Amino acid sequence: MYSLYYGPYDETNTNGWNYLEDGRITTFASTVSVKPYLDCNTLFFAPSNWVAKNVKMASQYEEKAGYSRIYEAAGIVQKNSNKLLTMLGLTSEQLQSAALIETDIANAVYENIVKFMTEGVTDDSWNAFVKMFDKMKVQEKYVQMYQDAADVYFAK
Repeated sequence: MYSLYYGPYDETNTNGWNYLEDGRITTFASTVSVKPYLDCNTLFFAPSNWVAKNVKMASQYEEKAGYSRIYEAAGIVQKNSNKLLTMLGLTSEQLQSAALIETDIANAVYENIVKFMTEGVTDDSWNAFVKMFDKMKVQEKYVQMYQDAADVYFAK
């Protein structure tokens, strides 16, 4: 995954990425076109604890990783949070309803992103965007459905 974003492993420390003396990975800013931190993209592919242990991150990310370890040790971090919605056991009717609402949400978001990009965003246009979800009853139809299912799931 590192070679895909940053080029090949490079022992000369001029292109791509390499291992530091402590075994962590670093990249070379001259070859990184997106952002000169390896952690910027690896977080999309690897668990953050692994990244924090194995990658030389920017100082602000090191600080955030430290907070994450504190939260996890305190039991605040929810395991499998990225899979939680699929684990709730919605009925086929609920899944069908969710799919329809998700399509409406996605369409509304895409349309408004284009509008925001071409016309700009004002407080009024943003507030209208947010209110649109109230009119779609996203809270009542979608969020509440998942909340009810989560309440049942965690009550077990």
